[in-house]
Amino acid sequence: MKTSRLFGLIVLAVQLIGLAVFGLSMHTMYEVVTSAASEEAFGLEMVIDEAAGTGVVTVNLAPRNGGYLGADMTVELGAIDEAGAYLAKNSTRVYLEPGARRPLSLRLVIPLEEIGELLEGSIEGLLEVTVDVRTLKSLVGFSSTMRFGGGGAE
Repeated sequence: MKTSRLFGLIVLAVQLIGLAVFGLSMHTMYEVVTSAASEEAFGLEMVIDEAAGTGVVTVNLAPRNGGYLGADMTVELGAIDEAGAYLAKNSTRVYLEPGARRPLSLRLVIPLEEIGELLEGSIEGLLEVTVDVRTLKSLVGFSSTMRFGGGGAE
C-alpha cells in the first residue's frame, strides 16, 4: 500500500470521527436548551417587598441533558435601564452529565424606585436572559440572549 493512500485513509477516518463527534455535540446542546426552555422546567417570578424597598425577580430552571456528552450551561439574568446600564445582574453555571437534571435558580434584587418606573413605563427597561451551552471542553457551543421589554420579547 502506498504511503499517500494510507495517509488519505487516515485523513478520511479523522474527518468521519470529527463529523460524528460534532453531531453528538449538536444533539447534546439541543437537548439541554430545549429542556431548559420547556414550560415545566422554566419559571419566572417577581415579588415586591415594600418593607425592604426592593423587588426580587427569580428565574427557576431545571435543565436536563438528554445527550451523550457532558455539557456546561451558564445562565445570566439582568435588568437594564433606558441608558443600557445594568440595574442588577446575576449568573450561575452548572455542569450536566449525560442524563442528569439539575435545578437552578437565579435572583435579581432591584431597588423599588427603579421597578416602579419600569412598571409605570416612565423609563424603557428590559429584562435580559442569556443561556450559554458548551460541550467538548468548550470547543462547541451555543448562546442565546432574550430581552423582554414593555411590549414583549425582542
